[in-house]
This record gives sequence, C-alpha cells and structure tokens, in this order.
Amino acid sequence: MIKELFLPRMIGSRYIISQRIIGIDIARTYVSASQIYLHDSAITIEKCINDPLEVGNNTNYEERVVNALKNIKSQLGHYDRLHTALPSSIAIIKEITLPFTQPEKIKMVLDYEFEPLLPFSINDAIVDGIITKIIPEENKALVLVAAVPKEQVAQHLQLLNAADLDPDVISIDFLDLYELYRRLPASEDNKSHVLIDIESHSTRIGYVYNGALRIVRTLPKGIFNQVKTMSDTLGMQPSAVMEQIMRFGFSHKDESFTNALKDALDAFWQDISFTIASYTTQADTKIDSILLLGSGTEINGFPSFIREKTGLACEAIPINQFTQLQNISVKQNGAIPQACVLSLAMAMSPETSYSFNLRQKEFASKKTPLFVQQLITAAILSCVIIFSLVGYSVYQVSKLTSEVAASREELSTRLVTQFNLGEEEANEDLETLIDTAKRKVAESERLVFAFSGGHRVSFLQYLLELTNLIDKEAIDFKLNRLQIDVHTLSLEGSVRDFPADALKTLERDLRKSKLFTYTEQQQSPQFNIKIPLNKNGGKI
Repeated sequence: MIKELFLPRMIGSRYIISQRIIGIDIARTYVSASQIYLHDSAITIEKCINDPLEVGNNTNYEERVVNALKNIKSQLGHYDRLHTALPSSIAIIKEITLPFTQPEKIKMVLDYEFEPLLPFSINDAIVDGIITKIIPEENKALVLVAAVPKEQVAQHLQLLNAADLDPDVISIDFLDLYELYRRLPASEDNKSHVLIDIESHSTRIGYVYNGALRIVRTLPKGIFNQVKTMSDTLGMQPSAVMEQIMRFGFSHKDESFTNALKDALDAFWQDISFTIASYTTQADTKIDSILLLGSGTEINGFPSFIREKTGLACEAIPINQFTQLQNISVKQNGAIPQACVLSLAMAMSPETSYSFNLRQKEFASKKTPLFVQQLITAAILSCVIIFSLVGYSVYQVSKLTSEVAASREELSTRLVTQFNLGEEEANEDLETLIDTAKRKVAESERLVFAFSGGHRVSFLQYLLELTNLIDKEAIDFKLNRLQIDVHTLSLEGSVRDFPADALKTLERDLRKSKLFTYTEQQQSPQFNIKIPLNKNGGKI
C-alpha cells in the first residue's frame, strides 16, 4: 500500500496502518484458513474456513491440497500478509542458551550454534528460533531453535505457489500455538504446563516452564489411530466410531463402546506419559497442570480420564477463551471451528523484528522489502522534485530572457526613433546606442545651457540673487569658492560662529530664492553647500 511507504506499519504493539492477515493450515485431512483484521491494538476475526480434502476422486494428496487452497483463496478477500506453517514433526527443535539478548545478534549465530545438534549438514537446512525468555541479571537469552530440511520448505512453497499463493511467513505449527497460548491468563502464572494438541493423525506436546516453551515433541498418532483400533475391536466402520466418540465420548450408554474407548486411549496415553516423563527428567521440575488443545478437547470426559491417569490438573482450552480476550472480537456468527485453531494461531502470531520465519536464503520472498520500497520511493520523489525545480527554473529563466530581449529590442527602436539615428548607428548593439544617446543629451544640455533664453537662468543672475539675499556684513559671510554647473550651485565658505544663529540666517536667506529648490542644512560655520537649481528658472 502507498501508506506503508511513508508511515511505519506499527509502533510497539499498535498498528498505525491497518492490516488484514491470513493464516493457512495444511493438515492431513483438511485445509483451513483464518482471516483477521488488525487495527490499532484490536484484532477482529473476520473469517474461518475449513475445507476437507476430498478422497476417492482419482487425485493424489498434493492435487487435493492444491484444489482446496484454490477453493479457499476464492473465499478470501484482499489481504496484506499470508502466514503458513510446517508441521513440527519434520523439524528438529531444541533449546539453546546464548550469552546475549539482542535479537539481531541471536539471528546471526543460530546456524553456528545449532549445527552440532543436527544429524545433517547445516547447508541443507533452514534454521530460525524464537526468544522464549530473557534473563536480564545474567544477560542471557533462552532460544527455542528449529531446523527444517530445505526440501520440506521447497515442497511446501510448491503447493502454495500452485494455488497462486505466496506466503510472507512460514513458521512451525506448535510455535504458533505457543504464541496463541501466551495470550491466555494461564500463561502468566509462572507454573509448569504441558500443552497437548491432539489432532486426527498426530499429537503435538510442548513443555512450558516458568512462562517459556522449553521442549516440543510430536507423536505420529492422533484421534484417527484410536478410532481405527476401536473399529477393529467393535467391528464398526471408522466413520461411525468417530461420530460416536465426538457425540458421547466416555458418557456413551454402551459399556462395550466405553471400555473400547478406555483401552484405546489408555495405550495412547502411555506414549504421551512417556514423553511427559522425559520432560520432567530433563528439566528437573514437576508439572503443575496439563492443557489440552485440538480435536481431543471435543471428546466428552477426556480431561477427567487424564486426571485419573496422572493425578494432575487437566483442562481443555476451548477456542472461546481466545475470542473472549479484551482486544479480540469475532465478526462472523457462530463458534470458530476447532479445525481452524491452528490457522488462527498462524494469523495472530505477533509481527516483530525477531519473528520466526523459514522464508530465508534461497526461499526468501521475491517481494521487494518495505524498507527498499521506501528508499526507492524517496529517491524517485527526490528526483521528481529536483527535476521539477530545475525545469521550473529553466522555464522562468527562458521567460525572463525573452522579456529582456523584447525590452532591449523595444528600447533600441525607441532610441533610434527618438534621437533620429542614422542607419549605421541604428545597427549597433543596445549598449552602444545608449552611449550615443547619452552623448547627444549631454551635447544638447551644454548647448542649451550656453544659449538659454527664458528657459535657463544666466550665471550673472545667480550671482545677483546671492548678492541680494545674503547680508554679508551681518553674518560675516566669506566666500572661498563658488561653482555652477547645469543642475547645482556649490558654495564653500564660512560665517561667524558667534552668535550661533548666523548659519541659520544664511540658510533662511537661501531658501527665499525661487531660483533654488532647497538648501541643505549645515552643522558647522565652515560650510560646503550644494544647492539644486530650479530648472524652470524660478517661474511658477
């Protein structure tokens, strides 16, 4: 957008420019998308779309995903950013501690610090991390780092590009769930929690200690695996078993169904409890509670089943807990589908300078970075302004040059006409014509001054006027020099300096004459007066 070129997108956690963000989750059996609108510090959930992947239509998984993505894209409006995620099952996720806290420095050393922990070359992986906790007193940062094989990133982008989608951010699914969990009040109690996200074909488990995500594991088992086990035990179709589980859960009236469900989940929970036990061993801490996310939360009585097995507090986190937060509202009517929780978490992941993003190196977005766009725009605007000023200056100079040329031509014509100059003189340049005109005017003035009649006053008349006006004896007038030219009469001499009004008397007498236009005021008895002559000879 044009506004982003001139304004920052956000200041702190507040969006100066409104943003519409899409999160897309590609699962085994469906593709979901969530669309949110960010304005100031408010979040509006506008759309949640779940598109199950069709089966039995002679298409492979990739083709079904692309078709679902195209269908979802047709239902989305204009958006500013697109976020997607890769499954945590294909990532190597470990926690490292670094002796500094600056995000820029942390980004620079992740590859070097994480390389010894990889079973393959760092050149074949994309690595990024999130800062889970900063310890200011020790100047340390806990960073949860994830490495994904490049081929997995390439395949993910290939699916999206086939549907004409170009993501701005590619993250890891459980890291997005963790960011969503951090919005809940439960994340602020500084206790240790186990987050369990149970989906159809996988179960993601994360250990949160003292507000920081420490360990992430993914089990290749989910609700569908338990349904398959129960289907074999009860001799029912998997779809019928799934329907009964979601409708009744542990409150089913058929005791054989309930026992089959307990047996299936008991074996399933043994795998989960083994992972949880490894958490407590690694962290050397006890677990305070278990929080459930995903499709498993819809099984009636499942939290009670876990409490019986573990003796720990267990709570299913319903999606409405997120929508009831102070700055979050839902635009559409009805509840948000459980299948859209992960896509919503992707869309709501905070946008910061150190956000997790696997679109790096050869997978970096081809879109021109905003900072570069701003530089280019500033350069273009500067060039436009400079060229506009230069163009306007050239235009003004050209216009002024034309005016000067026209004025010179007009003046030359008038001088030739006024002074009746000959053909040879008329062809001279303007400066020469002006000099010629001045010369002719001076000659005329000298001629007029020498032979003036009634229009000029003679030299003797000026002397007579001075003689009649000035009382030489009264003011002790002494004349040292007298000079008369065409326009001025100059007197140089003195009067007595006592009494002091002798000088004023001289000035007053000179002002009486009609031959002089005015008399300069003098400050000293030794005077040098220049008196302009009245050109009309005193005739009024």
